[in-house]
Amino acid sequence: MDRCARCEAEVETGEKESTYCEACSQRFEAVRERGVWVRYRTDVAGGVLPPGFYVRSDAYGDRHASNRVDALVTATEIMDRQQVDGVFDCPETDTRWLVDGYLDAHPGVAEAVEAERDSFFSRLSNW
Repeated sequence: MDRCARCEAEVETGEKESTYCEACSQRFEAVRERGVWVRYRTDVAGGVLPPGFYVRSDAYGDRHASNRVDALVTATEIMDRQQVDGVFDCPETDTRWLVDGYLDAHPGVAEAVEAERDSFFSRLSNW
């Protein structure tokens, strides 16, 4: 038996490097469907759009971000405005995080996100 990468519950051994229990998988899926989803995409619209981080929400659609910090700034601002949770698919480790949990576990990234939050509205007006 393996352990869930998020909550440490026992799960059936899977073929993926990161394994999640049923409850965590359902939580991630619910947040992705109704909240904010941050992911790295390489093939976007058949190569028409640039590869990079994309922030998806019902209220704002898909938004391209030049880097992880900008994507998480956008995600946290939308999360605050819409009062929803967010999910972050980490490309380097093929893991899925709730955005708040990712920022808690990566204080350097969290500090960079907080430092950029003040300039969010100026970037928003350029969308």
